[in-house]
Amino acid sequence: MDSEKYEPTATGHAQSGSGILIAIPFYKNEHLVELVVGSLINCASDLAAIGAQVVLYDDSPFYKPLRAALEAILPAAQAAFPCRLVLNPENLGFVRTMNLAVADAVAHRAHLLLLNSDTEVEPGALPEMARVLALDHMIGFVNPRSNNATIATLPLRAVPLDRQAALAAFRAMAAKLPPSSYIPTAVGFCMLINWRVLAEFGGFDTAYGKGYNEENDLVMRASRCGFRAVMANHAFVWHEGEESFSVATVDRSKLEPANRALLDARYPEYGGHTLNYYFSPENVASNCWQRPCRTPAASSTSRSIFRVSAAPITVRSWPAGSCWKRRPRCGTAHTSCTFCAAPMSTNSTNTKNSACRAPTRMAASVSPPYSASASPMTGTCWNAWWSAAP
Repeated sequence: MDSEKYEPTATGHAQSGSGILIAIPFYKNEHLVELVVGSLINCASDLAAIGAQVVLYDDSPFYKPLRAALEAILPAAQAAFPCRLVLNPENLGFVRTMNLAVADAVAHRAHLLLLNSDTEVEPGALPEMARVLALDHMIGFVNPRSNNATIATLPLRAVPLDRQAALAAFRAMAAKLPPSSYIPTAVGFCMLINWRVLAEFGGFDTAYGKGYNEENDLVMRASRCGFRAVMANHAFVWHEGEESFSVATVDRSKLEPANRALLDARYPEYGGHTLNYYFSPENVASNCWQRPCRTPAASSTSRSIFRVSAAPITVRSWPAGSCWKRRPRCGTAHTSCTFCAAPMSTNSTNTKNSACRAPTRMAASVSPPYSASASPMTGTCWNAWWSAAP
């Protein structure tokens, strides 16, 4: 079944690629099959419009429940769009499994959409992503918006939303955003990759083992040669999060830090690029919309920088040459500045250090629990302090 020829159902798609190959890797978690494949069946007309074929990868070949679930849904999928099942001879892991898809896409000059098994695609999302990819021949990667996808998350909420609530919030906010925005990297949960990038730079580096940060490595590799990652702000894909690896023999607490260290060693600019994006006015504005404002402490220095809804947003600033104030809310006692390692005082006030490279303004936020893994600054909690001016 995995040797079937890939024949796109339409021509003339984004940037002269021969359609789009949608690759979905599965590892156990058979309950995800109906959700993700079912969402694509509901979007069958979208797949036809972009000339897509779906490839389902079974990366747990000796786990019978998953094999049964995939074979059960395959006839319905094949009736809706070109679809085939690939059975890995052994557990290859995400990186090596997706490299099979990379080779397939390059061989057929097809753009590649990597889709996690714990996602659900909304109607209209895939054509919109393909449209954004076609805007510029140097766009290498496209992400949709999502409820749970780091920089692609819209809106950043303190309380996780269910699918319908997240979709409603997205629709209310997306109309106020430009159709597309440049971003420093792309998130692998649902990532459309230009086939030219794959042909020129190859697939994912197996140095990242079972996964985490391998997509950032590919984006940075291509970015150094001019390709860009872009957010399709009017496309939405639900992401449950962590389900893809939830029963795999993968310890994220060990993999993520090690792989991030490898990424930073190769691309020292990565941290600064992502940090600047989180602090950009567009990102702050998009995530402030309909978000309850936080009143900063009386001692803060604030100034209005732009308007969101009816109230101007004020952003807390620090003097040049000083480290950021830390007010951890994750239960971890952080004692030093990430940028210069200067100690933080016990009362959480600024620690002066003229050599610190920390920016003078902080204007973004991450969702609780404000853990180090959620922060773009390794090893510390961080939080924006803004308020509605009177």
